[in-house]
Amino acid sequence: MTPKYTRHGHIWIPTRRDLFRAGAAVLASPWLLRAASYTYVNHTGGGIGTTGNPVIGPMSTVGCDLLVLILGSAVGGGALTIYSDTYNPIGNWAFLTEQYNTERVRIAYLKNPVVGTAHSVAIHGGAIYLSAYFAGFSGSNLTAPVDQQNGAASTVTSTTIQPGSITPSVPNELIISGMATGLNGVTPSVDASMTLIGSNQGNGSTYNTCGAAYAIQTAAAAINPTWTVASGNNRVSVIASFKSSSSGGRRRIITTIGEE
Repeated sequence: MTPKYTRHGHIWIPTRRDLFRAGAAVLASPWLLRAASYTYVNHTGGGIGTTGNPVIGPMSTVGCDLLVLILGSAVGGGALTIYSDTYNPIGNWAFLTEQYNTERVRIAYLKNPVVGTAHSVAIHGGAIYLSAYFAGFSGSNLTAPVDQQNGAASTVTSTTIQPGSITPSVPNELIISGMATGLNGVTPSVDASMTLIGSNQGNGSTYNTCGAAYAIQTAAAAINPTWTVASGNNRVSVIASFKSSSSGGRRRIITTIGEE
C-alpha cells in the first residue's frame, strides 16, 4: 500500500503527490458551497418605436443563462407578445404580471436560452409607443428561476413611483425592476438600492418614457425601489426576483476526474 504521507523524523509531511491527491478528493466531492450568485453580462435598449413588430437588439448574449426584457408602452393594440427571437422558439419566453393604466409595463424572461453574438427579439401587440430594455445575466436557476413579483399603477400626480416591496425567499437572487409613463421631459432615475440598466425619455410621438434596473443580493432582504420621473400621473412600475443556481446554497459540479 502506498503511504499517504512521507515521514521525516517524528513528523509526517505530505509529498507533492499527497497534496495533489488531497486536492482531487476535494474536487471529487459531489456538492460544494458556491459563494457567487448572479453576474451581469450585457444589455441594450431604449425607445424602439411603433412600426410593425419593433426589434430590440442585436446584442451578444454569449455567457448568459437568463435573459430579461422590460417593456413599456401605451395601452392598446392587444397583449404584448414575443414575435420572433434570433435563436430561441418564441414559446420559451414567459411573461410576469403586467401593470397598466393608460400606460403599461411588463417583464418577460427566458431561462436557459440558446445564445449568440447577434441576439435580437421582436415584440408584437400593444407595441404603441414602445420602449424596451433587453438584459442578460449568468448564474441563474435553470429550471424555476422566478421567485417574487409585485407592481403598481398610479394615477396620483407625483414625481415618483414604487412597484411595491418584495422579499426574496432565499439569498443570492437577482432583482429586476422597470417603469413606464407617457410623461416626457425627464429621464427616469432609480434610487441607490438598484443599478440602472438604462432609461430614456419619451419623444411624444413614437415611444414612451421607460426605465429598467437590477440588483444582485447576497442576503435576502426586502426591496422597494423608488423611481423618479417627470411630474404627472399615469405611471406604472414592476419588480421581480429570480433565484440563482446558488440560492439553495449548494450545487453539482463537473470536476477534472469526471461528472458528479
